[in-house]
Amino acid sequence: MISPQTRDAGMRSFRGSSSSPRRAFSLLELVIVLGILVTLSAIAVPKYARSLARYRTEAAARRIKAELTLARRTAKISGASLTVDAFEYQAILSEAPYQATIISADFDGDQTVVFDPYGIPDNGGSVVVQVGATQRVVVVDGDTGRSEVLKSQ
Repeated sequence: MISPQTRDAGMRSFRGSSSSPRRAFSLLELVIVLGILVTLSAIAVPKYARSLARYRTEAAARRIKAELTLARRTAKISGASLTVDAFEYQAILSEAPYQATIISADFDGDQTVVFDPYGIPDNGGSVVVQVGATQRVVVVDGDTGRSEVLKSQ
């Protein structure tokens, strides 16, 4: 049989020392940590949103550039003229991952560019793509037909 003193000593060692106070976070400490997390979130979330807008705009501009390059090459390979309407890509660009809008397409007053059988456009011009406040411009060279995405300033 176990004596009451032995049983009490065993319970004390299981629960911890009865003389040491329990350690926990105070309400003040939790409020301070929560305040720090809210402050950091308030700084990080807008930066993340701007970064995501820049990424989406760049991706959409590169997509337009790739489509123009493909049209130019297709015209050269097929030996036939090919017309590209920049606003035909609005449906593709409005969906994920781009979620972008074509603001303008100007090829000497027209929204279309025609590549001849040699891959030369009828006019040079540009397409402006926007996500949020971020814009990128895709430029088509009127002499060569090559397109490029202009760097933002």
